[in-house]
Amino acid sequence: MSNEFDNEIKEDVLLDKIFNFFNSYKVYISVVIFLLIFIPISYQVKILFDKQKNEQELEKLSNLIINFDGKKPKDLELIKKLLISKNEIVSSLALNKLLDINTISKKEKIILLDNLLTNKALSEEMTQNLKIKKALLVFDNIEENDLLNLLNSKNENYKDINLRLISDFYLSKKQYLKAKDLEKSLNEK
Repeated sequence: MSNEFDNEIKEDVLLDKIFNFFNSYKVYISVVIFLLIFIPISYQVKILFDKQKNEQELEKLSNLIINFDGKKPKDLELIKKLLISKNEIVSSLALNKLLDINTISKKEKIILLDNLLTNKALSEEMTQNLKIKKALLVFDNIEENDLLNLLNSKNENYKDINLRLISDFYLSKKQYLKAKDLEKSLNEK
């Protein structure tokens, strides 16, 4: 009997301790529970808004490309706005459209590429693609050191492309020995 009574007292004491703990820390516990519910929901909402924004930008770009005639300055401004989009696909497609437009001078295209290259938020792949596009634009008027600095890449995926561009540059400048050495190193791989 005494044993049952002791167990009952222990249970009551434990319940009282738990109740007192919850009463003394109810604000903290409420905040933690709220955060555990609120943070995942807010993250999902952010992802949803980002997805909708990307879809809207892609829709704008596709409508612009379909209806583009190159004569409306407003279309050019919209493409330039899409160029600085956080979505790399939209930015890349807008850049390709701008590079295809004949009403924009080569100098303006190079300035646009330079502006994009200074953007630190671009992935390494996008940066390398932009450098190759710039190298192709300035291919005829660039100095050897500038081209080497522009196409200097640590990424193995772009080394062959960059070396082929440099080899073509040497061939265009009639530096056949350098071009032959580069071709030899490319063929050894």
